[in-house]
Amino acid sequence: MATRVTMPKLGMTMLEGNLEKWDVQEGQHVQKGDVLFDVMTDKVSMEVEAPADGFLAGVRVHEGDSVPVGALMAYLLADGEALPGEDAGQPPEPSAGAGERNMAVSASPETTATPVPNTAAPPQAEAPGAAAAAAASANGAQTFGIPATPAARRLAREAGISLQDVQGTGRGGRVEAEDIERYLAHRPAATAAPAATAAPAATVAPAATAAPAATAPPAATAASAATAAPAATAAPATGPAPGSGSAPAGVPLDPVRRAIAEHMLRSAAVPQVTMEAVVDMTEAARLREAINASADVRVSYTDLIARAAAAALKRFPGLNARFDGERLELCARIDMGLAVALPENRGLVVPVVRDAGALSLSELAVARGDLVRRAQAGTLTPDDMAGGSFSLTNLGSYGVRSFNPLLNVPQVATLGVGAIRAPAPGAPLEVALCLTFDHRVLDGAPAAAFLQHLAALLAQPYRLL
Repeated sequence: MATRVTMPKLGMTMLEGNLEKWDVQEGQHVQKGDVLFDVMTDKVSMEVEAPADGFLAGVRVHEGDSVPVGALMAYLLADGEALPGEDAGQPPEPSAGAGERNMAVSASPETTATPVPNTAAPPQAEAPGAAAAAAASANGAQTFGIPATPAARRLAREAGISLQDVQGTGRGGRVEAEDIERYLAHRPAATAAPAATAAPAATVAPAATAAPAATAPPAATAASAATAAPAATAAPATGPAPGSGSAPAGVPLDPVRRAIAEHMLRSAAVPQVTMEAVVDMTEAARLREAINASADVRVSYTDLIARAAAAALKRFPGLNARFDGERLELCARIDMGLAVALPENRGLVVPVVRDAGALSLSELAVARGDLVRRAQAGTLTPDDMAGGSFSLTNLGSYGVRSFNPLLNVPQVATLGVGAIRAPAPGAPLEVALCLTFDHRVLDGAPAAAFLQHLAALLAQPYRLL
């Protein structure tokens, strides 16, 4: 009997996965437990094993496609066995918790064998109420077979538009987040509202200049600029003319960088403010030196600052929160994301230290060290990255004095840490702490009070023990 190969649910919050590659060719025999394909979800790449022995056949999902959890991807057949007939074309049952995204599966073999380019009319021809009407049946058949990235589906759902109405420019006609932004930017133009063509991200340009290795990688500036540039309506470039001597058109982003770009695009759309406080680190440096001279667990400056931040968040719980645009969730537990740069410039991940507010300084140091090692080894899981309530990113080791970290949305606050240094010979050690916050739900006064309390804790760090 044929074995269905479906997109597995690799984490509690996973709704879709991006197929990086098939590790075997169609028609090749595999044994149960062999690596069948690689999937990327939220900047984490994982190998998926074959659920049974058999020959890979009926592949209907291709490298680069975004696949809902539970969606049929292929079959494993016994020797001489034929592909299932009528059942092969039926959409899979949605997995528990996968929600409406699991419905984005074609109802016929022809429409799911390969991604189908969208042939809908251009956005300018859209009737004013058509998008809203299509969105009302978002779980219906009109979304079947339309390839789209997770970020594009999320943006379309939030804006109340149908993917059918958006021309995809990605591989195989896949709808990208940028396609949704372009559609939204020009939809008002069809109803005689030219002044509304600027994308919302243009209002937060100052915050989009974050330093590269913060929770807002350098892709942030490019991503946010793309949403506001009028030239984005032009057709994708086809490369230089033959013999022109121009440089090649470039290469597609790898899955990790593409995930970062999509995340930064969402971050850049948030009105965010960054404020800076210079903090005396003289006593913190002495404490760290004393601990590392006698304890088995070595403590870093990141550990000390994260411990102080967790203590400060208990006093200012409004910064330990998530906001999805409608609902503000004040988190009872401090799950702190710590930005980690991957080796060989492969990007940035933000694994989460669970319940950081309940950990001692040495326990936090152990937890952070474990996450950093697994991040650099490429063994993090999607659950390691999900559900953070506050993030911290440290560029001090690069000599960066201060920077503007972008928000790790939907979190409402991110703390950036600069280099610890003495501004002059014999002067006390100091560090710039840069706090970025979501101005929709937080004002300057409570954010400044949080920084002030954090500075006091670090100036007298023995209270953190």
